[in-house]
Amino acid sequence: MAEPIKKISVRIGGMSYQLVSAENEIYTRQIAAKADEMIRRMMQNNPQLSLNMAGILALVNSLDELSRVLQQHGALENQKNEAEKQAAEARKELMRMREQNWEMKKELLRLNARLQELESLLAQKTPAAPQAQASPPSPPSPVRTEPADIDFNDDKAYAEDSAANGTAAHLTQTNLDDYLRAGKWQNPPEHHADVKPESR
Repeated sequence: MAEPIKKISVRIGGMSYQLVSAENEIYTRQIAAKADEMIRRMMQNNPQLSLNMAGILALVNSLDELSRVLQQHGALENQKNEAEKQAAEARKELMRMREQNWEMKKELLRLNARLQELESLLAQKTPAAPQAQASPPSPPSPVRTEPADIDFNDDKAYAEDSAANGTAAHLTQTNLDDYLRAGKWQNPPEHHADVKPESR
């Protein structure tokens, strides 16, 4: 509900005025006090000015201040609009990045599921490798020893040769078993030479 119009008595530049306003009385008096201050400052700086001239210069200064304030307000409003525009673009970019992130997560889940499926198929198709069993070492081949062939003709020749050199032959066994048991075929008989003293 609008406040009723009021008449407010104020003093500006040493003169009384009746201001009619629907605004709050406190606000109206603050404006009147501001106008009175401006006129007093103008007359102090320029004592030759009349009250009317000081009022006009105060009005010009007030309009200048108002214009500057409006310009600053316009600049702030432009900055506000630009900031809101950038904020809207940032929110739009954020939504786009969230959607892209969600799509990447879904693709990652799909690829992981596909990878598990392929690994399962590969495990089913790959036969299990048989466990290597250590084969027991082969037993060493038995060493067979056979008696060497003995040529009795060589023994006969040996006996004849010994007799020719004056050496008595001690091999009288004719039986092969006795000869082998005697072991004399490994140790040949010693040769005994007859030594005769020299005659002087």
